[in-house]
Amino acid sequence: MPDAPPPLHPALARAVAEGIVTRAQAEAIAALEDGPATPGRRSVVPEVLGYLGGALAVVAALLLGREVWHELGPVVRVLLLAVVTAAVLAAGGVLGGRSGPAGRLGGFLWAVAVVALSGTVGVAASDLFGVPFDVSAVLATAGALALAAVLWWLRPEVLQHVAAFAAAAATLFAVVGLVDDRYRSLGPLLWVLGLAWIAGAASGRLRPAPAGWVLGALAVVAGPLGAGTGRSAWAVVGVLSAAALVVLGVRGHRQWLLAIGTAGLFVAVPVAVAEIFDAELGPLLGLLVVGLVLVALAVVLTRRRPGGAEDRPGSNNH
Repeated sequence: MPDAPPPLHPALARAVAEGIVTRAQAEAIAALEDGPATPGRRSVVPEVLGYLGGALAVVAALLLGREVWHELGPVVRVLLLAVVTAAVLAAGGVLGGRSGPAGRLGGFLWAVAVVALSGTVGVAASDLFGVPFDVSAVLATAGALALAAVLWWLRPEVLQHVAAFAAAAATLFAVVGLVDDRYRSLGPLLWVLGLAWIAGAASGRLRPAPAGWVLGALAVVAGPLGAGTGRSAWAVVGVLSAAALVVLGVRGHRQWLLAIGTAGLFVAVPVAVAEIFDAELGPLLGLLVVGLVLVALAVVLTRRRPGGAEDRPGSNNH
């Protein structure tokens, strides 16, 4: 007989013996009876303990590092970080293939492993091999990106998606800093990264796709704001990009995309007006333009919506 609670076990045994239910059905009934009573508490407690334990370990490591880091030799530093990386990577591997709370905790540990590996590579490059800081930053972020990509491929969930995008953006930042200490091209390159991420999400190559849309949209909105040269042109690009996100959000029923595009318009339009016209009233004029554009966009999209003809004058749909 299936492993059922004692009060339910005799009834299931008689039902199976008399042919009322099969053994498989009895096991399903037992699982259903036993499931709602305690699974929530049993599943949530380990997950909460894992998050709290991970947070406390990180805080303790930071505080401990601040106290004794300079007293440790380079080899000990690298070994300490490598042990932390291996520990969270292995723990996440044990849980990473599961679903529910166990899977979420495994994804969290794998995301921590990406950060830990970045620190390991960076400290090894700078402390052991004397690599300059800007070069070690590229090595650290590139190593994190490689690990994040592999973990994302093994477990295509939101946390691994976010970790891979963050590692890609950090690598971009480090590479730009290596060749240009003023980071003048960082904004445009971030915009390109956002477009590529949206294209990958739209094609289904980047999973889960909703996370790809959101992350790409954030980069598309933020990129033009960080342009170091051609600010007027990039301000216009920012406005057009935000407006395109609004359209995509409405047409695709993607609420987060619509919210990011709308917020982008409220930021990009005043910046564009101020850059182009060099006016002190630029922000106010920009907000006015945003309002008018949004109203016009609402009217156009409403009239193009199927069934919009019902409200036209002369319609016979009564």
